[in-house]
Amino acid sequence: MVWTAPRTWTDGEVVTGATMNTHVRDNLIFLRTAHAARLYNASLLTHNSNGNYLLTTWDTEDYDTDAIASTTTEDFIVPTGFDGKWQIRTYSEWAGNATGVRHLRIKKNETYSTRTPNAVGVELRDTIVSNLGGNNMAQECSWTGPLAAADRITIESFQSSGGNLNQVAGISIFAAEAIYLGS
Repeated sequence: MVWTAPRTWTDGEVVTGATMNTHVRDNLIFLRTAHAARLYNASLLTHNSNGNYLLTTWDTEDYDTDAIASTTTEDFIVPTGFDGKWQIRTYSEWAGNATGVRHLRIKKNETYSTRTPNAVGVELRDTIVSNLGGNNMAQECSWTGPLAAADRITIESFQSSGGNLNQVAGISIFAAEAIYLGS
């Protein structure tokens, strides 16, 4: 179901059931329906320590109400009619390692060569954590703000442990979510 711009009614107009359904009933249903998607990894994702951000790839779609998410293109795309405020959240658990830092960031309209960013997108949010204890480490990154139809949101990560590290698999510890909050 999509949003239809509210109609301007005129005096003397004959109101039909179809008109009321489109402009009142369907819009109320749209407003009361959650519009969101979540991607996650059911398998470990190896992240090399090359000193560069890499596109985070996803292997599983948990839910998607409006064709927002794609495990093929590894992103969220704002559908037509969903211009407005969005909340983007992502979280990752990194395998234990006592050195380096871990970054998790949200990008808008970035392009990629394989998993490498081409630096044409806009960074919306970046978080950084350091793990000196050597245990698995959880990290979260979130952003809320305006997006327009066809905006593309991707998640990137970076780590500098000196070797390849896994981002640990599981819906509760390695996922990204896009939630439409309204116009």
